[in-house]
Amino acid sequence: MNVVIRYKGTILFSPDAIYCEGVMIKAKKGLDHYILCEYKDSQSAERFISEIWPELKEGKDEVFINFE
Repeated sequence: MNVVIRYKGTILFSPDAIYCEGVMIKAKKGLDHYILCEYKDSQSAERFISEIWPELKEGKDEVFINFE
């Protein structure tokens, strides 16, 4: 997975995986897990993952995910 996480324009890191757990969007890098964003409800978090999933499946060189 070639994902680059950015927050307010600053590159944070490139995780091994990004996933939804309840209302939280999490990323995994090595053995560490990071909370990237928390939504009001789990449907919004799941919608975010489903929106980025097609880009990840296409095997693009890099997929940029921005958080404000």
